[in-house]
Amino acid sequence: MRPLKLLKTIQFKHLFNSSQFKSVKLTLVILCIIFSGKNVVHAQNNGYKPTYDKVFYGGMLVFSATDLYLTQKLNAVPHHWEINPIDKLALNQLNLNYAHTSDITAGATMMLSAGMTLFMPKNDRWGYFNQLTQNLWLTGNSVQLVKILVQRSRPYTNAAGYQFNGNKDDNYSFFSGHSALTASAATTAVMYALRNNSSTALKYTATGAGVLAITTATLRILAGKHYPSDVLTGILFGAGVSILNAQLHN
Repeated sequence: MRPLKLLKTIQFKHLFNSSQFKSVKLTLVILCIIFSGKNVVHAQNNGYKPTYDKVFYGGMLVFSATDLYLTQKLNAVPHHWEINPIDKLALNQLNLNYAHTSDITAGATMMLSAGMTLFMPKNDRWGYFNQLTQNLWLTGNSVQLVKILVQRSRPYTNAAGYQFNGNKDDNYSFFSGHSALTASAATTAVMYALRNNSSTALKYTATGAGVLAITTATLRILAGKHYPSDVLTGILFGAGVSILNAQLHN
């Protein structure tokens, strides 16, 4: 299919307003903030490696485009996994109050993680923001790719009277994007705060981000949005991305 015809077949209005695109929009907004901040912070930081970062951001743009295409093109196919003992703790009823609260705590986690820069030396800000952006972008893209390929049905689809109406989000349970993104952000913040010269304000801010990340993960289960295995996988993946990327920058 020619590129022009392919573009015409994609329903952009629906795509850019979909819940699946939230993580991509969030990371792109943060990316804009990062490059704006780079013009202010001129000091070189060990967290910034020009060649590695250029390749990384280029790869993430391709990754994001792939996610958007697959999100639009792949059909939603309900897939109920066999429930293991830990996943029996999931709630098979949608609770919108908990779901909305988890959105708030996730946003607060991001704000605290980004707000760490208020208490940092100026020459550390760009390096920290750079790694935070990379961690969130890679985590968000990876979560979305797994969701659209695996298509595990959410716990609330087991509720009595539920009928599948083609909503793709109903089948994006594995793994939890909220848990992965907040774990990635909080891990980035905590790793910086663990430095020997970190101030008390930095340590308290990072601790707050960590508490909010755990709260977010718990709320996703209480909301009936995710199984415990979705949340645990998200936490491990998000934290793992941040730890690995920090090692690559050292």
